[in-house]
Amino acid sequence: MTITDDGVINQREHHVYLKEINNILEANDIARLREVFSIENGLINNEIREQTWPIMIKSNTVDVPNCDELGNDCRDSEQVKKDVDRSFLHVDDSLHDVVSLRKRLYNLILKVLVALPELNYYQGYHDIASIVVLVFKDDILAYRFLYCLSVKYLRDHMMCNLSPTMSQLDLIPELMEKIDPELHKVISNAHPIYALSSIISLFTHNFSNVNHAVMLWDFIFFKDSPQMILYIYVAMLKYFKDEIVLELGEMSSFSLSKDSKSFDMDSVHAVLNNFISKHFKEFSTHSKNDLANVLALADHLSKKHSLTKLKTFHSISKYSFLNRKTYSLVILRLQSKETLLHQRKTGKNKNTHKKFRLVYFLLGSKLYMFKLSIGVGIIGIVINGLLRDGSCINQGYTNAQAAFAVFFGDNDPRNISQKLSSKREQDVLVAELEAIRHALISILKELNHPKNQDRKMAFTIYSDSTSAIEWVTGFHSPRRNMASTVDSCRYYYSQVKARTSLSILHVDAHTNVHGNERADNMAYLEACTYI
Repeated sequence: MTITDDGVINQREHHVYLKEINNILEANDIARLREVFSIENGLINNEIREQTWPIMIKSNTVDVPNCDELGNDCRDSEQVKKDVDRSFLHVDDSLHDVVSLRKRLYNLILKVLVALPELNYYQGYHDIASIVVLVFKDDILAYRFLYCLSVKYLRDHMMCNLSPTMSQLDLIPELMEKIDPELHKVISNAHPIYALSSIISLFTHNFSNVNHAVMLWDFIFFKDSPQMILYIYVAMLKYFKDEIVLELGEMSSFSLSKDSKSFDMDSVHAVLNNFISKHFKEFSTHSKNDLANVLALADHLSKKHSLTKLKTFHSISKYSFLNRKTYSLVILRLQSKETLLHQRKTGKNKNTHKKFRLVYFLLGSKLYMFKLSIGVGIIGIVINGLLRDGSCINQGYTNAQAAFAVFFGDNDPRNISQKLSSKREQDVLVAELEAIRHALISILKELNHPKNQDRKMAFTIYSDSTSAIEWVTGFHSPRRNMASTVDSCRYYYSQVKARTSLSILHVDAHTNVHGNERADNMAYLEACTYI
């Protein structure tokens, strides 16, 4: 039902709008449906969405493998099961059978992944599939829709690595500069990785209330444009600009960069990681109006600023869904092959040494930057008396040794340096993962400390290892021999995520950050004690 500004439910307006949509659906007049669609009202209810969404993204006309003939033999089934078990936490138990919903969700995801073996599961995909399960009562329609949605709107994020997604994120700063140069300058020091979870989850990560998500999806599907996802994110930045700048300004005395025109990377990530969720906690008249205004702004921006005219758009694959509204399995396979070749060519999946930093705390309503940092230096490897930082030359020899370190600060008693147990494989990736695990445990100790009980806290970990980020966050599944170590990391990762804001961000190696360099040295010295 439509809710007016004074909070009164306008049943007559609701009835007229609903009747018109039903009449249009009966007449199969899609052009008219797009004309009468209202951003403010969306599609009213899930019954209409179940009929309309497939029409809008054309999943009702696409040939898909028969789901009854597909098994559940999927390489990512274990990770899917873990994510599904954490799904529907905000669903009203009195209205839904959560156990049944999770069973449907698990089967739906596996069916689509089996049907599309070129695509890889990632953490956040289950949030998208959860919305599909709630909207579609018919499992076959749900399967057809998620299959089509995955290929048309998500495939860039489901390649063998993050490079297609990162290319999309790189469009955001340039687009922001054209739309609002002032805001762009304020946040320019931060890489747009802050937008990652919003983009790859179609904003489901930002909304605890399903009504916000389906209202936004109504708009995206009616526009039938995957590009609209980026426009919506930039519209969010523009719409909430004053609040963003105000929150950043509260820490200006210690987090402004030297040119006094932009804020440092850590501050920007701290604010932008949560600004959407902060404004859409509850579904209300106010939040509904805010979202409608954001979507209207995104529509306006899409007509005024073309993504294809951006300089950074040249890095977008010709097979990307940003470049092609139509798709086929041939295009999907070509894109998958292209991404794999790019990975091999650039060597981005090489396991170089890892660095982490814990960079800030949120205290009360203000963000205070502490000089306390956690650096995790990986790895000292000693082979035949030769020390290598983060490399695996001659890895596997009996005289190899790996070590890691966690650095809080100079002379801080919480600093840790430790060799891998002789019972563990002396592998650089194992040591990297152990460093992550100890960093997460250290964060949990900080959260549990009595002095922090009433503090609102947030953490960012920076890493130069793509593999470790993707494994720990669940974006991709690890190698089989790493599974138990990764599971342990994911356990602590989920524990931290459940209690506070946590981001793991990619940075280039050897950036001369004091905490990271100190952690490296600690790890090297620890490994050298083996000689």
